[in-house]
Amino acid sequence: MGRIPVKSGKKFIFLKPEEIECIEAVRNYIRIQSGGELFLLRQSMAAIEEKLQNSRVIRINRSAMVNIDRIKELRYDDAYHYEVVMDCGKCWIWGRKFRHNLQRVLAS
Repeated sequence: MGRIPVKSGKKFIFLKPEEIECIEAVRNYIRIQSGGELFLLRQSMAAIEEKLQNSRVIRINRSAMVNIDRIKELRYDDAYHYEVVMDCGKCWIWGRKFRHNLQRVLAS
């Protein structure tokens, strides 16, 4: 598991997986939030998920990945729908297809 090169102006920054707060899919791009900054990459969620597979960044639904160290709360309702609340204030619904990753969060 290496670092992820992202373009910032006229330079490239190399992000370590532990620096990533969350990743969102935006059409044909992914948006990485790290240290209060947003970086846009032309890459698929599947490709970035494969690069980060041994890290603490996990996929929670079709369009989002989160760093499990940055999760503030997990909320659920009577229908066992989980909402992920991040330190930065963003919220997502945990998709059923990715529910197997929930064990990694609860075990950490």
